[in-house]
Amino acid sequence: MLFARATKYGAGLTLWGDYYDLRAAYDTIGYFFDRSAIQYRLREHTMGLAHGIRLAYEGRWLQEQFGVDEVDRVTYRGASFIWPLYLSQIALVRQAAAYAPHGRREQALVHILEDSGRTALIDYDPTVGTECAAWIERPLVFPSDYLVSFLDYTARAYVSEGRAGKARFRKLPGVLHSFSPFSAEYKAYADILQRKATEQNCSPQELMETGEWPDFKW
Repeated sequence: MLFARATKYGAGLTLWGDYYDLRAAYDTIGYFFDRSAIQYRLREHTMGLAHGIRLAYEGRWLQEQFGVDEVDRVTYRGASFIWPLYLSQIALVRQAAAYAPHGRREQALVHILEDSGRTALIDYDPTVGTECAAWIERPLVFPSDYLVSFLDYTARAYVSEGRAGKARFRKLPGVLHSFSPFSAEYKAYADILQRKATEQNCSPQELMETGEWPDFKW
């Protein structure tokens, strides 16, 4: 069974499961994107989620024991993801699923990944988490020219600015709403990238986010 728990300081969540759970999630993400016309950089962004899940099922990330007694105690494998990245990646998986033929099993796994995030959000803070969960239920469609670097830029700001914990988590609804290509934050970022692209004689999509990831409390 896949499930998730929010990290202690509100940076993200840890997704837990056994080998078969995690491998099924990894295969499902790959299945959708092998059949999707979503632009390469959006696909690459979402495959970051698949990469983390693969590290988990291969036993190369986290391990923890769960269970109420020795009879049902199990060791699960896990991977941690930053909230803005995980939630945008799940939105993109849903978007890819809308354009790829699939069965109940694949659909169920998408719902499980969504619900794992939703449950972890609300468990961490019922008020803020419910607001973020509402964003999940109103999926964002990313246009083909979407500037994926904005997602990395925003996620890095989320974990590095302000105090960790509930104070950080309270910023998450605003972060999620900024992902819309019609938001003021996105438009301002797009204007900056367009000016840089003009100076470098390239397209804004070719410019990568080059800021360094800071040390932060999960």
